[in-house]
Amino acid sequence: MFARISITTLCAGLLLAAGCTQSTNSNSNAPLPGGYSTESTPSPDAIAAAEFAVAEQSKTIAGLKLSSIDSVKTQVVAGRNFELVLKVVDGGIAKTARAIVYTDLTDAKSLTSWVWL
Repeated sequence: MFARISITTLCAGLLLAAGCTQSTNSNSNAPLPGGYSTESTPSPDAIAAAEFAVAEQSKTIAGLKLSSIDSVKTQVVAGRNFELVLKVVDGGIAKTARAIVYTDLTDAKSLTSWVWL
């Protein structure tokens, strides 16, 4: 009798453990907590972040203009990070850059990265 209870208890425990490891989210493409999420179309906040990034970079490269936003990813932290792929015009020449703009909880922005692609 004791062996039957142990096996039954063991099986029930394994089934319970297997059920607990299954995701409750039916969307397998859902972002991981703390990870970046892709925006299908740039939000007003993403557009503001892109304009800010170009304005900040224009302080070292005169005449830089935002042409378009190719992609936007956001990450929620103590505020938000915007990872932006931007098309810009530099002296009449089209270029692509990846910028990261951090926006804190008071909406203050800082350009944390700018890389030419």
